[in-house]
Amino acid sequence: MEHDYFITVNPASYYHDACRVEGLVKPNQHIVVRFSAWSKWFNEQRFSRKKTPVPPPAFIGDTYEIAKSVADELNASLTV
Repeated sequence: MEHDYFITVNPASYYHDACRVEGLVKPNQHIVVRFSAWSKWFNEQRFSRKKTPVPPPAFIGDTYEIAKSVADELNASLTV
């Protein structure tokens, strides 16, 4: 059985840049995304010669603290 969880992504990341290009986030915002969605996108994108659709963030926060708090809440609600 595979466990999945939510992660917080900072503004200086490849995923954040891709979301910004799509108009999903602003430059200084922090993102919460499901790890499996991020991992699948990242692995497909790095070996692709064309643009891979960006999975939408589960949450976007103006500070790391807010995004981390939401990620913690989402992770706490997951059943193991």
